[in-house]
Amino acid sequence: MPQFLEILKSSDICNTMDSNGTFHWSREKYFRISLSVLMLAAGFLYFGNLGALQQFTRAEIYFAETAREMIISGDWITPRYCEKIFFDKPPLLYWLIAICFQLFDFSEAVARIPSVAAGLGTIFLTALFAARNYGCRAGILSGLVLLSTFGFWSFSRCAMSDASLTFFITAALFSYHEALRREWQWKRFVFAGYVCVGLALITKGPVGPVLVFFAVAPSLLAFRLQWKRLLDPLAILTALVIALPWYIAVSIEHGSFFWNYFLFGEHFSRFLGGKYVNHQPPTFYITSILGLTFPWSIWLPLCISVLVKRIREVSTLRSTTYFLFSWLISTPLFFSFSHFKMDYYVLPCFPALAIVIGAGFATLADQPANLVRKTLIGVTAVLLMGLAFLFWKNSLALFPDLPLLERIFLPFIAAAGGVLLMFTFYRKRENAFPYVLTGALASMLAVMSWQVYPKFGRYQSIPRFARLISREYKAPWQLATCFEVAKWHSHFRFYTGLPVKELGEHQAVHQFVQAPGRRLLILPEAYLGEIFPSAKRYQVIDRGLYLAHGLPGLKFFQRPNKPSVIVLVKILKKDKKMKRLKVQRMKR
Repeated sequence: MPQFLEILKSSDICNTMDSNGTFHWSREKYFRISLSVLMLAAGFLYFGNLGALQQFTRAEIYFAETAREMIISGDWITPRYCEKIFFDKPPLLYWLIAICFQLFDFSEAVARIPSVAAGLGTIFLTALFAARNYGCRAGILSGLVLLSTFGFWSFSRCAMSDASLTFFITAALFSYHEALRREWQWKRFVFAGYVCVGLALITKGPVGPVLVFFAVAPSLLAFRLQWKRLLDPLAILTALVIALPWYIAVSIEHGSFFWNYFLFGEHFSRFLGGKYVNHQPPTFYITSILGLTFPWSIWLPLCISVLVKRIREVSTLRSTTYFLFSWLISTPLFFSFSHFKMDYYVLPCFPALAIVIGAGFATLADQPANLVRKTLIGVTAVLLMGLAFLFWKNSLALFPDLPLLERIFLPFIAAAGGVLLMFTFYRKRENAFPYVLTGALASMLAVMSWQVYPKFGRYQSIPRFARLISREYKAPWQLATCFEVAKWHSHFRFYTGLPVKELGEHQAVHQFVQAPGRRLLILPEAYLGEIFPSAKRYQVIDRGLYLAHGLPGLKFFQRPNKPSVIVLVKILKKDKKMKRLKVQRMKR
């Protein structure tokens, strides 16, 4: 990080060439003030109301519960999930979340702090990279694009390792680019890059260095013989010193079990399809990027063509632009060969996409608007207003009893953004387009965080059930989750501290019901008749709504799932039931 701050202080931060190849100086003060405002806005959007989703998603709970068990067990080397050894991911994010838990408290917002910090760091580096190579305006625009990208905002506010991995990959690629480009002090950046690679290696395993390699390798020819700088043995040793101690420690303690679980089970098998398979079409990552970065993704082809044309006119930008394109393409291309695909795997390419779009807009600002540009402005405005219609239509299914003003707030922001974009088109203010669109999208994200997400509390009954259990049903009570909610057993374990059984089959549920002892059951209400032959065998303690989907993203509003009713049930034994009936008769 000191190397990046040194760049920010340097006098040539905003050195660039315009579209005509004229060398000029931009004012540093303007950039620093703009970058400060940008980061303040990002801090508000990303940290603001961080606990609005008052329940962990399916992926978040793995990290939160593992971090909690690290604190309880005192073993910071071997991750455990529900008291079982858990080598799905390396421990860096577990450590960071556990430290945050110890500094503050055990909550959803606290578990998400490391990811939010990584997201903000990525925005900062993205703006700095673009400003360094394409000018101040491109830097600020790139930061604004990434800041207002829904997919990046959403996953940066999740207690998952992907935001941290994206930050380390961005920092490593930024460092390597500076090392290849500079004629002085390049060794510092080589070391900074390998430090980030080492941290990526203990954040998500070998996939971090692999993504960095595939992003850098295709562009090395553009830097001629400078690529030899990246083979500095001492810098490589630095990365190994950072990452290897944990790998050596767990290898000594667990031997081949660790490597079979971690490397072959969670990496090779996941990639090659031996353990995890989810069949997705070949265009999965293309559609994922288009959806997660909407509506900025509409402008990506035009911005790419603008940068290609610009490097023909300004040859000094050729190597940087090739580096950027390699970064953008490598991540989705690599994961396209995997048999297990998830949309958030492409998060590391988002900074490159933001820089391409930001630099493209900065270049277009110096050119008269043509038909293609005007058409894209109109299309973006229409699609934004169409999104407002979907928000309005499907909010009736999600929040049927909300007042009219609360229900139309988000659709109104989206529609107003579309109208403002049409106004820029009508008034021939095309250069204001990216700022207007950023304002609209950022306003929508703020509304999502402060006004919409808290409303999902009605569908997040698990924390409420857990608080009730912690208050009134402590040990020796036994707890189990069944059927569609069976996978949420670890949530109750995190909130209550009680061991929770995961029961997915009818036979296991019946055995749990018939077993002796004090028992609680959490299941969809529709299964009560199948599990209990008589209503006298159970007592419903609490009832709530449940949505199967983890994260309420944009597709939640486009295709809202139908909520189901879940119940917290106390199992009544026959003898205790008879005693309770006798007491009631005596009172009468």
